[in-house]
Amino acid sequence: MLDINKLNIEFKTKTGSITAISDLNLSIKAGETVCLVGESGSGKTITSKAIMRLIEYENGRISNGDISFQGTNLTSIDEKMLQHIRGKKIAMIFQEPLSAFDPVFTIGHQITEMIRKHQKISKQAAWQKGINLLKKVGISEPEHRMKQYPNEFSGGMLQRAMIAMAISCEPDLLIADEPTTALDVTIQLQIIELLKSLKDEFNMGLLLITHDLGIAAELADRIVVMYAGEVVENATVSQLFHTPHHPYTRGLLKSIPKMDTANKGKLYSIEGSIPSLNELPEGCLFHPRCPFANTQCKRVRPNLEKVNDRYAACFYSEELVTKPEWSLSYSKEETLETINVTKPKPVSTEILVDVQHVSKHFPIGRGLSLAKKQVKAVDDVSFTINKGETFGLVGESGSGKSTLGRAILQLEKLTGGEVLYGGSPLSGLSSKKMGKYRKEMQMIFQDPYSSVNSRLKIGEIIAEPLKWHLKLSKQEIQSRVEELLEQVGLKREWVSRYPHEFSGGQRQRIGIARAIALNPAFILADEAVSALDVSVQAQIINLLQDLQAKMGLTYLFIGHDLGVVQHISDRVGVMYLGKLVEIAPSKAIFQEPAHPYTRVLIDSIPNGKRTNKLKAEGEIPSPANPPSGCRFRTRCPFATEKCAEEEPALKEIQKGRFTACHYPLPIN
Repeated sequence: MLDINKLNIEFKTKTGSITAISDLNLSIKAGETVCLVGESGSGKTITSKAIMRLIEYENGRISNGDISFQGTNLTSIDEKMLQHIRGKKIAMIFQEPLSAFDPVFTIGHQITEMIRKHQKISKQAAWQKGINLLKKVGISEPEHRMKQYPNEFSGGMLQRAMIAMAISCEPDLLIADEPTTALDVTIQLQIIELLKSLKDEFNMGLLLITHDLGIAAELADRIVVMYAGEVVENATVSQLFHTPHHPYTRGLLKSIPKMDTANKGKLYSIEGSIPSLNELPEGCLFHPRCPFANTQCKRVRPNLEKVNDRYAACFYSEELVTKPEWSLSYSKEETLETINVTKPKPVSTEILVDVQHVSKHFPIGRGLSLAKKQVKAVDDVSFTINKGETFGLVGESGSGKSTLGRAILQLEKLTGGEVLYGGSPLSGLSSKKMGKYRKEMQMIFQDPYSSVNSRLKIGEIIAEPLKWHLKLSKQEIQSRVEELLEQVGLKREWVSRYPHEFSGGQRQRIGIARAIALNPAFILADEAVSALDVSVQAQIINLLQDLQAKMGLTYLFIGHDLGVVQHISDRVGVMYLGKLVEIAPSKAIFQEPAHPYTRVLIDSIPNGKRTNKLKAEGEIPSPANPPSGCRFRTRCPFATEKCAEEEPALKEIQKGRFTACHYPLPIN
């Protein structure tokens, strides 16, 4: 159905043209799912946009090669013919659904506009078709939802509405660009199952773009791995996950935190980062980061060639895959670097942070109606964090994790309860008195791009807390900043560079350097690695663990990637609709969850295995109007009348294990 042959794509820049895609070959059959994977900057999205020639709106052009779709060469047809194909024959689900919808028009208007553009039907018939489409993609009350605006939809609902729009004309090829990236694992699972059923119903070809290899395992028939604008491997799912043939593919697979391992040592990570398009290395583009590279790799660029019934661009793949050290489970190469970290951490019984019945409610409405309705973002939460411990906090978006974190740091005024730090209460302190604790309690933010001031040099960014809290000379500050850069794996001489000169992973290191500048005891890491590629994510997790070992840090680690949380945490708390529903040691909670919601989260992780999995239907209810009794009961497969009438308390069911459920799952 789709055949891309020797595709080259160039972009105009101020300094001249740069080649973003080189000699790319790709084909998709009717009903087949092909997945493009690779780090940010590898060329996945550019490839997908080139198929519909959308790159022409972004200073890009196809400089060489052909894109043949159902026998039509898309590179040579005019705009009028393209308009006929876009949306009708080839449709696209964009990565950011909120920015893909026009905020001034209703969802219904935008869906029917697409239908009426390509199909000669009445406005009324198009509206009814829109309702049916929303129903098909699992949106409740579709008649009402058609009249709503994009800002009235949650992230998961918007993504489903975008899928409804994309399939409205029953396209032959659907392109999905990171369709689940910003979604929780439960909603992610719903989108995966929806795409599977739609593909089967319409016999669509599906081109899926993702950096999550678990999603690729769930959906794909074939996986195409891209690196710096080139295809480095093309294989079936079973071939790729069983025996990857390119060092880059192997590195990506080894970087994924494993849910079934008790090893808390360093994660495997691909050193360095993807090269800039205007500074590509000679020879194999991956050789500067490849542990197997030799002189030939540095001089000659390998072609994509057939090896063992799949394609790989490596001179030595046939030889490498026979070696025992190539195996994904082989750990000898990591032994030396993990030996110090894999020893059990000294467990302190001294409580550093004591959260006592903390609540944070936000009023809704204006004037006299303010007090009547409230969003109970955090509602009567209690737990402790010991010195030197990493306490993980998981739950879907809207569960109150980030609000709880900010309340602990006193960045949100508490509605009720108290936070004790080292035995001292924090609420009600003056700014001056709180300043003492600000030095002790720091934060690493989720977005490495918006959390640093783009107008300041990184040296100034890191120096800011030093100037504010310590009486140091300019020379002492400069020296300390350079030490911090070195401590987080950056070069001292980069002190005068600006944030835009760094990758996402490097920017997160800058944020970490700023957080540890004052030698704090406690750090809140709020989704600190969720915006990063799997290989960069592994580097940052290793850095956080190293710093904890050297500085005796205590972490509250908030995340939605359960593999990452399980790897880094000593204990884990699970939140749902403002309540803690389970607390347990990390290994125990992931092997034997006691609360149905925890089990649902674990079973929703995409890994290609889909047997005996527990599912929660629908989305998390509004915290402004939570269900009576147990808040999870509306989505729980085990709920009874008692769950609707009586709210379960968080009780200790085993030493160190707490759960808030009338009917906890059996544990040993």
